[in-house]
Amino acid sequence: MKNTNNVLITFIFLVGLFLGSIANAQINLEHSYSSNGVTSVHITTLENSGDKYVVYDPFLATLYLYNLNHSLWKSISIDTLSLGVSPNSGLFGDGVFISYIKENLFNLDNNVEFVWQFSRGLPPTNFSAIINEFGSSIMVFDSCLIINGNEGFYQPIRNTSNGTKLITNNAFTSEYKVYSLPGTLTCNPCGGVSGIVNPSNNAGRLPSKAFPVPTEKSITIQYELPKDSKNGTIEIYKVSGEQIESISIGPAFTDITVPVSIYSGGVYLYTVKSADGSIVSTGKFIVN
Repeated sequence: MKNTNNVLITFIFLVGLFLGSIANAQINLEHSYSSNGVTSVHITTLENSGDKYVVYDPFLATLYLYNLNHSLWKSISIDTLSLGVSPNSGLFGDGVFISYIKENLFNLDNNVEFVWQFSRGLPPTNFSAIINEFGSSIMVFDSCLIINGNEGFYQPIRNTSNGTKLITNNAFTSEYKVYSLPGTLTCNPCGGVSGIVNPSNNAGRLPSKAFPVPTEKSITIQYELPKDSKNGTIEIYKVSGEQIESISIGPAFTDITVPVSIYSGGVYLYTVKSADGSIVSTGKFIVN
């Protein structure tokens, strides 16, 4: 009877694992953003604070930044009157674009700054402004737009530190929906990023290993270069596709330790390349 019970428990456990694997392989609706006034929802990656959902309401002239769990992180009300634009500038024919949302690009104070762009057909009006976290402009560029096609409306699928996300927009209701995907975008052609490959598919490549996983202070990456290669590089990427390290390596050693204490928590990918740029091996690690 005892053996029968053990077999039954094992069977139930295996069925649970199987059903769990099926559940994890589904495309799941994660969150919906109301169509009420919202004209864009996309994902951006901040230098210090990581991945955020970007939601812009042109009628309120307000930029909302949400955490990956969809809780509100910051809301920035833009002082459009100082730029000569009505606060409720969501008029038909007006175009407002948000791009380059960063913390250490336009200054180094670790606050959020971004490009706010306004376009109107009649009378013809085009300008861009750098807006700070308090909604004020710190510089205006007259008669020009600074649109970043790699960020915003043209990347419906993005890798994030909390998995891969798909954002859809209903053409009739303008409702935005965020779905979690079971897999990973193995490269990011929309962002012009190359060299990121699936770390789980290393067939035919030389061995590579990273430890300890997870880590807080440093990661040691073991590697092996081809016999005819005198040097190479290790490139480290965020799962969003942004390269953050490029480290030169040689055949005299078989591992390298990289400090990661300044990395934000999440999953990172790395690629080992030979001198001619060929991919030798790939892998991933987690920073707490």
